[in-house]
Amino acid sequence: MTPPHTTVPPAIAGQLLPDDAQSEFITIVAHQLRTPLSAVKWVLRMLIDGDVGELTPEQKSLLLKGYQSNERMINLVNDMLNVSLIESGRLPYRFGDHQLEDVLQRALFDFIGPIQRKKITLVLNEPPKKLPLVHMDPDRIRTAVQNLIDNAVEYTPPGGRITVALKKTGRDVEIAVQDSGIGIPADQQKKIFTRFFRGENAIRTETDGSGLGLFVVSSIITKHGGRVWFESQENKGTTFHCTLPTTANAH
Repeated sequence: MTPPHTTVPPAIAGQLLPDDAQSEFITIVAHQLRTPLSAVKWVLRMLIDGDVGELTPEQKSLLLKGYQSNERMINLVNDMLNVSLIESGRLPYRFGDHQLEDVLQRALFDFIGPIQRKKITLVLNEPPKKLPLVHMDPDRIRTAVQNLIDNAVEYTPPGGRITVALKKTGRDVEIAVQDSGIGIPADQQKKIFTRFFRGENAIRTETDGSGLGLFVVSSIITKHGGRVWFESQENKGTTFHCTLPTTANAH
């Protein structure tokens, strides 16, 4: 008996999809994953907050671990979606004149829990006077800053230190994220902004990770007409720098 005809997608059949088809496939999958992951996040948050009854410390601890794993999956899906849209030239930007200090504060708020759990000392250095406005998409810049802070938190051992500094440099505004973490091996530093790259010591320290975060950072900062670079020593720490043109400089 002849089996019913089935259409096998080229990727499953062992062939590579064209770049535009791969990009579209990743976009669709990422969008489909975001909704159930967000629903799981909402349910776990309700349970952890005691909205449906008090939990024992052990129950709360287990749920927190599940919540953190779900958050990592959401971040991975967001990175995949951003990379797909970046490579296809379809990542939307909504530029306006904004205060960078406000974006930085919102980005840092998301890391209060992990920083407290690891007993990391966080130092925020802001200038005494407000900085000039930056012509930017605040959501995209927040994503870039979150990726840098997330790396610092992930690869800084408990009891370490992270310093986030904001200052005016010439006609630009500069963000610097410094950590006392594992650093980047010298022979691997040239690959740090490429897709899917993770240093060997990073893989040993934290098995989870997509290797997409710094690629996204570089793409977003470049789109804004800025620069991103770093200094790092293995076992001593890393400092990432980003500059963004001020509004007067951007127009």
